Amino acid sequence: MSKAAELAALIGGTSGSSLSNRNLVINGAMQVAQRGTSAVTITSTGEYPNIDRYSAGGNDSSLISVEQSTDAPSGFEYSLKVTSLAASTTDAADYQFIGQRVEGYNTAQLDWGASGAKTATVSFYVKCSVTGNIPFVIVNSNDTRVYAANCTVSSANTWEYKTITIDGDISGTWLKTNGIGLKFQWYMALGSNFQGTLDQWGTDYGASGQINVCNTNGATFQVTGVQLEVGEQATPFEHRSYGDELRRCQRYYNVTGTSAGHFTPASVGAYGYVLAPMSFPVEMRSAPSMTNTSFDDAGTGSYHGAFQSITTYRYVQEMRDASGNLYGQTINTADAEL
Repeated sequence: MSKAAELAALIGGTSGSSLSNRNLVINGAMQVAQRGTSAVTITSTGEYPNIDRYSAGGNDSSLISVEQSTDAPSGFEYSLKVTSLAASTTDAADYQFIGQRVEGYNTAQLDWGASGAKTATVSFYVKCSVTGNIPFVIVNSNDTRVYAANCTVSSANTWEYKTITIDGDISGTWLKTNGIGLKFQWYMALGSNFQGTLDQWGTDYGASGQINVCNTNGATFQVTGVQLEVGEQATPFEHRSYGDELRRCQRYYNVTGTSAGHFTPASVGAYGYVLAPMSFPVEMRSAPSMTNTSFDDAGTGSYHGAFQSITTYRYVQEMRDASGNLYGQTINTADAEL
């Protein structure tokens, strides 16, 4: 293999290559969908519908749905698909978006907000049923620093590769710990209140003349192969193993089934209790909120839980005996999304 071919193979990205970890985006190939793959109608802002790490929302409810699609460009298996659910009118204060919130620990290397701020490049594949300019933005955690650019769809229903280079921001507040380091978003609708000047740091999210996908009933927008990296040039997408990508996602959201154990109450109809600790698959970003579904193979009962740390959760399973030994189990959902 020639030196050029060796370098190209390394840049292509494997989980253990010397040039891995270039991509600041998690789940850029849309592989991981712990919440499910079917279409979910977006009813609130900041909602996480299905594909891990991608949130959606807007000021109006039920204008778009989001799903994992098997329609993807060569080299990819999945895409994120947005569908417009009505021919809505975009008023001045309206907006609908899809995007990702990236943790500050992962974006700290950009050094934005300081004199040494680095240039970054975002690249992705996009497919849309309508042509024109779709607003793409990068925003800080408190929405005071915005870089807006156009994602131009040239051919309807065709996969197109796009790159956008962003000058490092020497101003503003950019978190570098476990909060929101930055947000990147595509806008399916953007009213005139948010429009202004493109390709510079400011407070504008788009410019006049862009298309609003939400204006057309049944219009679709798809994206995959999302990469954000330091530098002025886009490199080939860094394909990480599914296992690597899943563990990165589990820092923010995971679902774990746990057995609480056998117990025999003192008498029929009495309560039985078991204490069951569990460990999260990876250390979580912060103390998660927990949702639990408890069940058993005979009898009924209730569940009491208490969070202990970012690595461990403990709960008590309380059940009333129906007849004989019971085996308490629970499905635990841990959510520490940004």
